[in-house]
Amino acid sequence: MLLGDGSQSYMEELKQDIKTRNLEDRFIWHEAVPNEQLYKIYSAADVAVWPWGASAGLLEAMSCNLPIIIGKDSMVTELVDFENGFTYEEGDVANLAQQMEKLIDPQLREKMGANSRRYIESRLNWRSLAQQFIELV
Repeated sequence: MLLGDGSQSYMEELKQDIKTRNLEDRFIWHEAVPNEQLYKIYSAADVAVWPWGASAGLLEAMSCNLPIIIGKDSMVTELVDFENGFTYEEGDVANLAQQMEKLIDPQLREKMGANSRRYIESRLNWRSLAQQFIELV
């Protein structure tokens, strides 16, 4: 499932590439949804792939028990230190595909997804965030 949109030229290029490879039946295109409805999309997914940078949506996906795949240059690679995902070389489609293939294993996806949720619950809860703030001050 591809959620959201991008520049019209990029979206057309992506759609054409998928059509050329005869993969149209393997993709679901979904328009952007309001933030309060994203959990429904995340809950229907198996993996969260953030190809460029990171956003709050990545943390929301983790809270929905999703393993994550992020670029090594994303500046948030510590998010996979909890054995909940992988990094890949940005711009290297083959490396991204290798990381995605690892998550074909349903047991690994389930374990990593549970680790994502535990990361959010243990490190990003209000008590933990307040303690981190106190330690900084």
